Amino acid sequence: MKKLLKFDIFEKVQPEWIQANPKFYLSQAQKELKKKKEKGSEDKKEKDYIDNLKKIKVEDIKFNIDDENKTFDILEPSFLKNKVYIRSYSDDSIGFSSNIKTEFNYKIILSLIRELNKNTILFSNIEKTLINPIFSNLNDFYGLYYSSMETNIYPTVYLFLTKNINKYKNKIKKIRSNNENKIIYYNNKVKGREFTDIENLEINKIRNKLKNITIDDIYFEKTEESKYGDQYSVKFKDKKLDSDVYKYNFISKNFFNQEKDPSKVYFGHLKNRYHTHSLSDAIKGIGLGYKIYKAFLKFNGYMVSDEQTSLDARKMYLYMLKDSDIYYIIDKNIKNKEKDAFSKDSAKVMLIWKDYPKIEQIVKIVRENELRNKRKYDYDKELQKYIK
Repeated sequence: MKKLLKFDIFEKVQPEWIQANPKFYLSQAQKELKKKKEKGSEDKKEKDYIDNLKKIKVEDIKFNIDDENKTFDILEPSFLKNKVYIRSYSDDSIGFSSNIKTEFNYKIILSLIRELNKNTILFSNIEKTLINPIFSNLNDFYGLYYSSMETNIYPTVYLFLTKNINKYKNKIKKIRSNNENKIIYYNNKVKGREFTDIENLEINKIRNKLKNITIDDIYFEKTEESKYGDQYSVKFKDKKLDSDVYKYNFISKNFFNQEKDPSKVYFGHLKNRYHTHSLSDAIKGIGLGYKIYKAFLKFNGYMVSDEQTSLDARKMYLYMLKDSDIYYIIDKNIKNKEKDAFSKDSAKVMLIWKDYPKIEQIVKIVRENELRNKRKYDYDKELQKYIK
């Protein structure tokens, strides 16, 4: 497998440097946090929405159903208008979404079921939190909650409801006949009975496995090469684990996407910058993201980043700056004193894997670029021996 990047500089930033430069590389994060604090009025609107929905009765929710355009507009109560979107699609599923995520949205689904008065209904994109409340209040439907990747790059979740036992059994057979489908919950028409989660134990086992792996258990596979940049997928040496991770879509394929923007200014011609997808919420909080980034750096040798990256990516780089396996070079001086983090020459970081065989060449290139352009870089103390 061809080397992906030439990661060269991954080491720790000394604590005193971070103390002396508290705002570097997190300036945009601070701006985002400030925006969140200023969002108080939006939070109140959301709370009012949830409080009102708690009080409302299912039978008080009224719809205007447009069969021609396949839309379902809420007429009453008024606080639900422009907050909920419902429409039919070509696969005869009824898509549901809301600006505000709350388990009490189940009342809207129950009301629509009453309004439609059908023996069989298929909903798409119903959130998991709504499933048990829906079935705690239904006593005449069989139901299946499942995911499918038959028509999408990413899985779509469906809630299948029917009063016909034969349709219910046939649906189960059809879902299980395709490896792209996966049953998440089922209900067998018992009022008040909650769905049985048939995946939860397996997901916890996968999560525990991922929690205990090391960076040496991870490798990368080039999935695409183009003028827009190479793409790489995260792979695991444990084949069963690798299969399970993608079965549940815990990690997106083509997780790392190389940036090839000739207008960007980095460390001379050294431009190994990658954009990434996010991990599934089911495997967050176990340190896997850090292991993947670190393994990818080791795989490539060196990488660069700047303040235009996402908040999560900047946090990841900050952790890596403190890692003893990683060296750094930091260019915090922006050309022409530009202050905009989204400028073509925003503050940037290079990380290098400590055992990368081309460290000396990398430092030489960076140093020449620094002197030629009259910049001032901060070098990891372990790199000083290569600076002439």
